[in-house]
Amino acid sequence: MREGGDEAELTRALASVFAKDPELAAGFVRLVLTSCPHADTLDLDDLPDRLECIAEETLGEGRADLSFVDGSGEWHVIIENKIYAGYGRDQIGRYLRSFHDDAARTVLAAITRDVPTHGEPAIGTEHWAGSVRWARLLPGLRKLKPKDAELARQWPLFLDVLESEGSMGFTQPDQNLFNAWAQFYEARRHIVDFVDKIRMPLLDTLRDELASEGQGAKEREGLARFFTYGKVKRTVTPRLGKVVVEFRIPADGKKRLWAGVWGWGDPRFIVEIPFPKMASESDRALTAVAELKKGGFESWHDQILTRYLGLTPELLSAPDLEEQVVSFAKESFRRIAASGILNLEPGEEEPLEEDVVGA
Repeated sequence: MREGGDEAELTRALASVFAKDPELAAGFVRLVLTSCPHADTLDLDDLPDRLECIAEETLGEGRADLSFVDGSGEWHVIIENKIYAGYGRDQIGRYLRSFHDDAARTVLAAITRDVPTHGEPAIGTEHWAGSVRWARLLPGLRKLKPKDAELARQWPLFLDVLESEGSMGFTQPDQNLFNAWAQFYEARRHIVDFVDKIRMPLLDTLRDELASEGQGAKEREGLARFFTYGKVKRTVTPRLGKVVVEFRIPADGKKRLWAGVWGWGDPRFIVEIPFPKMASESDRALTAVAELKKGGFESWHDQILTRYLGLTPELLSAPDLEEQVVSFAKESFRRIAASGILNLEPGEEEPLEEDVVGA
């Protein structure tokens, strides 16, 4: 197990693997040195096939993260490991002055998560191989094969953890995702237009579900209205990963529920309502939540209740797309009204952030 982003812990984990498998240690050193920017200045023809690894070895002017030596002591390779930190004052210089006295072949290299912007010695500095990014090493690291069967099973899993937690930096640029991001503004405007087209039917449907028999048009209008923002009274609001229209219930009351398009993962139409206040654990609050869950609403951290309609390719291409979405909202509003949750004080909801100011 690792604590993500902990440089010292990563160093010790690597050292423990290499201490168990000297051939793997030598393979790692060769991979690092041949990947460094000054590799063409190094003579690695007689680099040993086995190297011993020492973690955080105290040297003359510092403490090396990973120190590698061969059995005869001829080779001494220092590899500095950086994740979320830059080089310290004269750190590379101090390491270059701290090789083992009896070592005839000495090399210093660094592996960094990010591109170093200061602290590197001049090109051509003797014994300095340069710095290389973890992301560049990753394909080669995956090809290294520990001899121990259990270690061979765990090594790729270890690399997966390092990659997923971000310690190796940006490892897999995806052209499709970059292209998708480039279309963000256009895509958001498209979703805003869609929600805007159905906002009035949603409001009318909500009022229908809240109305009592015999209520007139004016009374119905007082049951709910849009929650608006800014001087322009903006109704359809882009949120972080959502485009929603929000409703006051009653018309002069608080914001009580919202509906719109959810953009995390597969696109979905959503109807959401905050949990009621649960501090007292009242039977009414518990019953309302249970009824909504029974009706298809899902809980997010016991703060928000959400009902989803998948916006599948089939639905999006259907000629009655808007009718189906409004019908889903009508059923969701009916369940909300029937649960009694609107008669209860809403709890504290997670603040919603706009994705672009003034969008």
